[in-house]
Amino acid sequence: MITAIDLGCQVSNITTLEASAQMEPVSSLITQTLETMIEAADPDAIFLKRKAISTILPFAVSLERDGQQGVFDVTLRALRTSCPRKSMWHQTKSYIAALFEGSSSPSLDRVIVLISPHISLPTFDLPRTDQKVMRGLVVIRRAPLVARWATAVLAVPHTEEVGWSVVDATLQIALSDHWRAHIPIGVWAWFKERPYLPPRCLGRSQGTNPGIINHVRSLGDLEILKSYFLLVWSEWEVLSDDAFDEMGVSIQQDFCGTGMEKHREDLVERLDQVIEELGRGLEHFTRHTKQYSVEDEIQVTRKQYRRLKEAVLVVEREAAMKI
Repeated sequence: MITAIDLGCQVSNITTLEASAQMEPVSSLITQTLETMIEAADPDAIFLKRKAISTILPFAVSLERDGQQGVFDVTLRALRTSCPRKSMWHQTKSYIAALFEGSSSPSLDRVIVLISPHISLPTFDLPRTDQKVMRGLVVIRRAPLVARWATAVLAVPHTEEVGWSVVDATLQIALSDHWRAHIPIGVWAWFKERPYLPPRCLGRSQGTNPGIINHVRSLGDLEILKSYFLLVWSEWEVLSDDAFDEMGVSIQQDFCGTGMEKHREDLVERLDQVIEELGRGLEHFTRHTKQYSVEDEIQVTRKQYRRLKEAVLVVEREAAMKI
């Protein structure tokens, strides 16, 4: 049911959409309007329509559950495009909490996986009625959310968008010492798909925490560990000193010896890509701006990745000497 949704066009006097003949023109109009707003690339303009867009979400999910993905996908894109400093998701927190209580189904699993990176499950602001006033119970109340998310991840078919949503949400959840242990190894196995991560990726920016590095190492799966490094190493992120040290230790201990040549080759290839992109960024700032703080940060980051590459090459040389 949709009533008087205003997205710059008027969709009014609609009280029920039970028949597909009634739903199709409305969903098409909503999709076209949202796509126009997204293409305009004005996050603030989309944010101003947050109530209308939030109202669409339940309708979009109902269509998704009927096998029609278009409206949900474009609604999700609109929510992502909104001004990053102003969350639109709090408008729908009661509805989202209810979604996580729904029984598993392929369509609902997909919805849960795709929205999870944007609501930050470990700190999701539950409705007050769910918080039971006492702060301690909020953690308990979030446990089913994380468990339901993991169930959805393990059930949903792979696509590129699902892949990066899984990686993004996993790294956000893993930042919490408490919730890290609740992530099944089957979820971490998604990292082997190595999906493309967008430049603005909260999970990646949080995902080089030393505790996460140690946990991924403890999984005992070198393909997951390598894929984790390939995903979090990025020209968009500065490594903390502790993270840099932990990565160096991992390279020396986990990728040493013979039989690791392909793993080391993949690591060097990714490090070369990051170093090259950082070099381009440094050249741009040197030519076009005088933001010395940014230039210094790029220099430091590039030096970090060069040292990681050298660590891999040292291990490679040591392995060659043993043959």
